[in-house]
Amino acid sequence: MKGHTRRRGKTWAFVIDIGTDPATGRRRQKWVSGFERERDAAKAMRDYIARIERGEVVAEANETVASYLRDQWLPSRRSKVKESTWAGYQDAVEGRIIPAIGALPLRKVTPKHIAKLYDDLLIAGSRDTRRGRGLAPKTVRNTGLVLKKALGDAVRLGLLARNPTEHVEMPRVERKEMKTWTTAQARQFIGFIRGDRLEALWILMLTSGMRRGELIGLKWADVDLDAGRLAVRRARVAVGYKVVWSSPKTMKSARVIALDVATCDVLQAHRAGQGDEMALVGDAYHDEDLVFAKPDGSPLHPDYVSQRFGRLVKKAGLPIIRLHDTRHTAATLLLEAGIPVKVVSERFGHSTTSITADLYQHVAPHMQEEAANKLGAMLLGEPEPEAEDS
Repeated sequence: MKGHTRRRGKTWAFVIDIGTDPATGRRRQKWVSGFERERDAAKAMRDYIARIERGEVVAEANETVASYLRDQWLPSRRSKVKESTWAGYQDAVEGRIIPAIGALPLRKVTPKHIAKLYDDLLIAGSRDTRRGRGLAPKTVRNTGLVLKKALGDAVRLGLLARNPTEHVEMPRVERKEMKTWTTAQARQFIGFIRGDRLEALWILMLTSGMRRGELIGLKWADVDLDAGRLAVRRARVAVGYKVVWSSPKTMKSARVIALDVATCDVLQAHRAGQGDEMALVGDAYHDEDLVFAKPDGSPLHPDYVSQRFGRLVKKAGLPIIRLHDTRHTAATLLLEAGIPVKVVSERFGHSTTSITADLYQHVAPHMQEEAANKLGAMLLGEPEPEAEDS
């Protein structure tokens, strides 16, 4: 955030650039005047910018929802969250919240306004929705979570006495049936993609359960094929029309994953093929140490990986699943094989084991039956004969 001082009549003022008005494309500025000396205006400007960046917003009597969210809350969050998270905040604020309640005075927002916002989004959608179609309950719920966070910060900073979102029920999101492959189907896919340039990516995706961004952000420095392990340290994610480097999704997502011998062999062959590409391209090769890259070494786009996966699945004649569903497939197969939930949770980088158990509860009946049968056999079945002393 930048600003400068300026003389206005007999006093000094400061002006701060606070972004662009999305409706007009014009630059928006914040003016504060009435200082006797320029150095007083400069000091007040520095203090004002620092307070906004720390989230210590400045209350004004005529503060609207739009001015609070655009000028103070969004700028205060930018340095505190990942770029992809901030882009999600901005999308919700500019595309769905401000068009509906942006003109309201911040202090006069009521639960009734919030409830109407949710209903309107579910029925008619946002300004970006074509033909007036309503938004998915999950999208509306995520919008509500952003608004709840923003107004909660306003309460904490003394701009509101209470958070009106706390008294409004958010849309319920129904759990969709998880689509996964069986062991036979996963093996069929692996057999089909043998020889594909990204064969190693598809195989590592299934054997490790890594996320798309983690795979295309993986570097050879993170891989130890001799020890049979790799470290997830970063990801490449799409933010709007840009692809950026990002930290792993959660603290637990930064993890070490053990690799089986066959996967290590596939990666070793992939590395040799990558060396051939590097020699062919020569000085034009963009060496970023990426395990999976374009033939010239430049990074893969996340959307390209998903689209290519979709085409391969269709050609293989397999049930259509999303690329992310291969992660669900790997977790389901491990749990069905009897691998403890805690081990699967750590391998997949879930923040808690309860997330793993909740995501894959469809496996629970099978595991419960197996547990019952094992315990029943131990206690009620015929005891195994003891070994005779020699």
